[in-house]
Amino acid sequence: MLLSNRGKVSLSKNIDTVSHRACFGCGACAAKCPFSAITMRTSPDGFEYPVVDAARCTSCGLCLRTCPAENQVDADSEAIRAAVLQSDDPDELAQSSSGGVFSLLAKRILSDGGRVYGAAWDGVDHVRHIGISELAEIALLQKSKYVQSDASESYPEVLSDLKSGKRVLFSGTPCQVSALRLYLGKPMDGLTTVSVVCHGVPSSSMFRSYVGWLELREKSDVTALTFRDKSKFGWGHNIKIELSDGRIIKRPAAFDPFYGSYIKGLISRSSCYGCPFRGCDSPADIILGDSWRSESVQDCGHPEKGVSAVIVKTERGAKLIDEIGDYVAYSNNGLAPDDVLLHEDPNKRSDLVERRDAVIEQFEATGLQVFDSVLAPNATLFDRLKMLLPPSMRLRVKRFVRSIKPRTVHE
Repeated sequence: MLLSNRGKVSLSKNIDTVSHRACFGCGACAAKCPFSAITMRTSPDGFEYPVVDAARCTSCGLCLRTCPAENQVDADSEAIRAAVLQSDDPDELAQSSSGGVFSLLAKRILSDGGRVYGAAWDGVDHVRHIGISELAEIALLQKSKYVQSDASESYPEVLSDLKSGKRVLFSGTPCQVSALRLYLGKPMDGLTTVSVVCHGVPSSSMFRSYVGWLELREKSDVTALTFRDKSKFGWGHNIKIELSDGRIIKRPAAFDPFYGSYIKGLISRSSCYGCPFRGCDSPADIILGDSWRSESVQDCGHPEKGVSAVIVKTERGAKLIDEIGDYVAYSNNGLAPDDVLLHEDPNKRSDLVERRDAVIEQFEATGLQVFDSVLAPNATLFDRLKMLLPPSMRLRVKRFVRSIKPRTVHE
């Protein structure tokens, strides 16, 4: 059985019964509706939610059966194995947020004539899922995009590819992976899913306001923006902002109002704070994240360039990881998940809800002015001192600090 209902079945039988607090914004309900009765619309809080056209809706209940907030996908609770890996391709490593494992997986699928799906920039201030078929397109899916991706169009495309016999790799947040599996309705041969270790998703609306705030502040248009940029400060939470006048701004997240607030957990979707997919509870075949744990990469020659934490949940995932084994410069296999991932305090997110709600209310009231008020950067002296260190030393300091303070998934 692919799914089980999380609660009681509603008599109204449409997605309107799912509260905004519970909605993941995955868009699977809109993609699944055979009557085009559901559209995703932006609410005053900046996030998108499904809206039902009562004149078109037949109350068939298909949208509810496709909703990750209403249904739990059967997933392996225990990991088969865990490892830390780093690509042997220096160019791919430089373009990746972490250790370059995703690009290795993508190359393997594409070499078989398959398709790879993931989040790509659609302009400067919007992110959506796309499918690629060529090696040259992998760069579109690389790097973290800390904005909610519109994945709704990708679900039927994945289904079409699978029906045609293609091998497919789908990468997304855990809730998007769950949404895809519910949309498909049954396990399908040829599909391998990858989820990221997710800290939550900010809204596209707030991100667009942030880009507008940057352009007003810098008196120049933003032409490109890169999270997790490694070019100046090395592997870590750094941002690169490219402007139309030729200037390039590079700074750590602590000095940026949007990125810093995201890392602090202040601007994500409501459902993220009670997410059932945290840690190793993702329904994906493979979970990818950062291996910040220094003891797991002691023999790595260049950890400052990024090392990926890999959690394998299924035999299908294990097979794909084995297929890229000849293309890694560093690997430490046979580890436990706790050896490669940091785990958060279970009370951390619930404690943030009140603060987060206050920030979103301020955003609703003032728009981009929020970046000069409640979200204004508050970098510490320690943050400023870290900027002066070379990348390898910054990483050592980061790991030392994490060894003496409570661990969290993403900080």
